[in-house]
Amino acid sequence: TSQRGETPQASSAEDPKSDLLSWVEVLCRRDDSSTGKQSMSSPSKQPVTRWVPVHPEQESFDKPEEVESILAWIEANESKNHNQNRDGASGKKRRGRRMSGRAKWSSKSPDLRRANEYARKSPVSYVLAVEHFPLTASTTPVLNKNNDGRNQKNRGARLTDVTPRYANTWSRTLRLRGATGKEITAGGGKCVDEWWETSLKRINKHCRPNKRHRSKIPTKSPVRSVTKAKTKSGREVDVVELESSEDDKNGTAHHDNNSDSDEDETVEARELTGSIEKEKIPTSKAAFKQSPFYVIPSVLNSRDVLHPDARKRISGVFKGELVYRRSDVSKALRANKWLYQGRRVKESETEQPVKQVKKRKKPVGKGFQALTSYGVSEKAQDDMISSIDKNNRRGGGPEMDDLYGVWQTESWSPPYVGPTDAIPTNEYKNVELALINPGLTHMDQPRLAPIARKLGLPYAPCMLGYEGHGGNRAPTIRGIVVHDHDVALLREAFAEWESHAAEKERQERKSMILKRWKRLVFGIMTKDRLDRE
Repeated sequence: TSQRGETPQASSAEDPKSDLLSWVEVLCRRDDSSTGKQSMSSPSKQPVTRWVPVHPEQESFDKPEEVESILAWIEANESKNHNQNRDGASGKKRRGRRMSGRAKWSSKSPDLRRANEYARKSPVSYVLAVEHFPLTASTTPVLNKNNDGRNQKNRGARLTDVTPRYANTWSRTLRLRGATGKEITAGGGKCVDEWWETSLKRINKHCRPNKRHRSKIPTKSPVRSVTKAKTKSGREVDVVELESSEDDKNGTAHHDNNSDSDEDETVEARELTGSIEKEKIPTSKAAFKQSPFYVIPSVLNSRDVLHPDARKRISGVFKGELVYRRSDVSKALRANKWLYQGRRVKESETEQPVKQVKKRKKPVGKGFQALTSYGVSEKAQDDMISSIDKNNRRGGGPEMDDLYGVWQTESWSPPYVGPTDAIPTNEYKNVELALINPGLTHMDQPRLAPIARKLGLPYAPCMLGYEGHGGNRAPTIRGIVVHDHDVALLREAFAEWESHAAEKERQERKSMILKRWKRLVFGIMTKDRLDRE
């Protein structure tokens, strides 16, 4: 069937700069006829295809997890060769074993054939699958004409990112791609480098395979028999005997997979997504903090909560703590904060907050500052403060904020405000731009409030947000909010006010210039009179 090559970010053992580690993927059909099972994802007449990696050097078949072991072996062997060359150049001799990182090497170099059994693993960053095929008719005339005008049979290449298939720890792969810890946990395992996906789409847009060049996949298994045999190295392998081409001519039916190329790509995309979600449970608390798929309660933030049904999807246990899915974790917010997300806390849930946290302390004002002592000793002040704290604890302790989960909310949007309705404002007598009601318009031109007041139009100041950081944040109020039907009138009045203000400014400037000239002329005349006297 079809085949394509794989190229990860790794150097070859013989010459690190000459080539990258490469292997082959073969498009195979999964045959369930022997077990009597049939896939539910496709009809009975259509075979289920899958790309299977093959490593001829290591005699490995359908074991993508071994790629990281081979890469670790290459890196360790390359480091060993570099150290040996350096010691040889300096004239030093070393005996016995040498420690390189966590790998121990003897004087004899390991065999590349057994590199897939290496204990360490080196995470991959990018693994590209290159599928070769003839170029399509739309691109062939432009790309494959030489100087004498004859067409050449150039071959195109379709690139597919198959890194999830070979990455044993997807979060470490995302780290190598430049993602931060927050991006990994917030993205849920999605790749953050959008340029990579965009570049592949642009390349593959001009290199789409022609349907007539797709291979045929037999509906009947081509395997005649499987026997055990030993290689020269003494390893046991399976020898597969396939049906000959003459048997196919005698009546073996084939299924044309040309029309299913898009379906194969969709199946592969689902398989790669499933490979990402099959990441192993982390083995340290620090790894749980950055894992995009698993989480334990002790690493959650103060405002992170688990979904009530999270116990139905428990993934395991880590040091006595249950391991949950990261997708079951969400942020809990105050009731007024959910309004900015387009949601509102249900009336039946207002008395049942999912969590309570301490309220943030208000910043101290810049006005009067109390003295450190009013003639009372420091010990007496400490005793007084401790007694006050005890009384506060008895009365319920510090003030708490009620937090609500997303499952306790419902969709919400601000109600419509009619032309005759009053403009709704908050407790500070202004309107927040993020929660502006339909039927109202924000106008940010300067000096609109006095104009609306003179015209007798209802309005309210508009708060855009907060500026500053830490405890020095202050609200930013700019412009006013008016009814939609008053916008045209206010714009005309503002244009007239601008022209009047410009004319007034011109007159004031003219009068100021005349005063200055008058003062200059009077000064010159006074000086001339004094000189004559």
